[in-house]
Amino acid sequence: MRRYCTLLGLVGVTLLFFLIASTQGAEKRLALVVGNSAYSGNLQLPNPVHDATLMTQTLRTLGFEVMEHTDVSYQEMKRAIQEFGDRIQQTGHETVSLFYYAGHAVELKGFNYLVPIKAGIRSANDIAIEAVEADWVLKAMEGAGSRLNIVILDACRNNPFQHDRSMQGQGLASMHAPTESLIAYATAPGKAAVDGVTPQQKHSPYTAALAHTMQKPGLTILEVFQEVRKLVLKATRGAQTPWESTSLTDTFYFRAHPGNVSSESHQRQETPRPARVIHNNPPVTRQPPSPQEGNSGRLSPQHGARPVAPSPAENARRHCGNTLLDVSLGTWGCPQP
Repeated sequence: MRRYCTLLGLVGVTLLFFLIASTQGAEKRLALVVGNSAYSGNLQLPNPVHDATLMTQTLRTLGFEVMEHTDVSYQEMKRAIQEFGDRIQQTGHETVSLFYYAGHAVELKGFNYLVPIKAGIRSANDIAIEAVEADWVLKAMEGAGSRLNIVILDACRNNPFQHDRSMQGQGLASMHAPTESLIAYATAPGKAAVDGVTPQQKHSPYTAALAHTMQKPGLTILEVFQEVRKLVLKATRGAQTPWESTSLTDTFYFRAHPGNVSSESHQRQETPRPARVIHNNPPVTRQPPSPQEGNSGRLSPQHGARPVAPSPAENARRHCGNTLLDVSLGTWGCPQP
């Protein structure tokens, strides 16, 4: 019995260890989604808000906690990014953080800027004052200690500042991806992206392809963006080539195949079952009771040993015979037929 109690204690400690480890090491997923459409005048874009809504819905089905902001000003965008970094720190170092942006963006002297809806940009000199530097988002994510950083820019849909000669270029510059980061662009560096293939479409071809593909089970993150590239090239007839810059060293699945070992935190881990202990004791030879013992049922002493009262196990043998006795529940008893 003492041996059984010791084994039961070991099983309990093992279960507690697994529960603590799964809680502390569970991956968390956090995303900030920003979509800007309501620019003034001819700068207005019809699709980014719809794209942000679609991406928010998709990410939530994939286990992400999503902070969504649409049609934000400069201060609102900066505040959202700061709160995003604070939330990453709260969720811990096992966080997979994702930033998605849809709207206007411009490149100036090798740096990319995300344009808020009320930006008063009249010349290149206004960009650093009125727009948010894209690197600032990466620094906020990296500084918060994310395990993996994903930045998706469905921007550079056209250059709204063609009137200024210093800003007549199109597209965004390639950004440096820190370790364990992936930066995805709707199109290649220096190229413009399509807002929609037809006026009736509510989503850009890039976001539509991404929202569809990232829900496919069993695709690694790199395979997802490779598939997106194929779909966008087909939808735009080769006019738009999505691009990525990555320094990932680990495998990540937005949605793992049931047979894959995934980094998805919401997948349940199988809890070990308590051990079932079965004893097969050797037969005990009984002798007729002595007059002193009467019918007390005591075992005959061996080698001059003092008679002792029968144990619960011995009492069970009287009723069960020499069979396997199940002690998985901590009590002796006859096995069920």
